[in-house]
Amino acid sequence: MIQDQTQVVEHKFLEGWKLEALEWSVPSVIRPATVVRVINKLFFIVEFDDLMTTSSNEGTPRKHLCCHVGSLNIFPVGWCSANNVHLTLVPGQFSLPVFSQ
Repeated sequence: MIQDQTQVVEHKFLEGWKLEALEWSVPSVIRPATVVRVINKLFFIVEFDDLMTTSSNEGTPRKHLCCHVGSLNIFPVGWCSANNVHLTLVPGQFSLPVFSQ
């Protein structure tokens, strides 16, 4: 049986906004991402942040998602921290150990 789809509502996303997004090729990974294009008032493109790939024609292409405000694979910045979920580092980024005195 085919069910009706959820109505897509208008968003207020702007290019450059940061998100946390579920990696579609590895569904157990949530990574930092950026809104790179607003298509219209209903849809926008999210690109996974990655220091190892490029948006140009050279090198490995970056991964993109077409999203709407109700997409189940995007979360606001800080969602992982607030929900005790691991946020995967950006490829090419490294973390420094935290030393306490």
